[in-house]
Amino acid sequence: MNNTSNTNRQRVRFAPTCQVVVVVDRTKGIEDKLWYSSADVDQFKLYSTLYSEAIRGSICHGSFTSNGKLDDILGLERLLFGNIYLAKRAAFKAAVLEEQTWQRLSREMRRRRGLHSAMNGHDADMDIMTLAKVAAKSSSWAKE
Repeated sequence: MNNTSNTNRQRVRFAPTCQVVVVVDRTKGIEDKLWYSSADVDQFKLYSTLYSEAIRGSICHGSFTSNGKLDDILGLERLLFGNIYLAKRAAFKAAVLEEQTWQRLSREMRRRRGLHSAMNGHDADMDIMTLAKVAAKSSSWAKE
């Protein structure tokens, strides 16, 4: 389906030739050295639970000290903060997706009004910068 009146429609093209590449499985016999076993995963879960409970307890007792560095708890945020963490992550995603949707609608409105026939590099860079600023602002809670 090739419609020349609508230049923004995505098209599928087929190459005149094809190439098939067969990849040899080089992991045969060494899977235990490459992948985590179910015992490893269970151990990770157990330790992360134990660590988060110990940290949560020390926070409640006022004995938790990080000396300005929170490297020791990175990756445990979900376990430490539970619903608060999930709500903030959801708000972060919503803010970024809202900005992305706004940018798409804005581009479409400009295109319909004939203001831009195609998005130039400067506009694309500005959209990326704005999206990055929204993401940074919305995720600042994670750095606190």
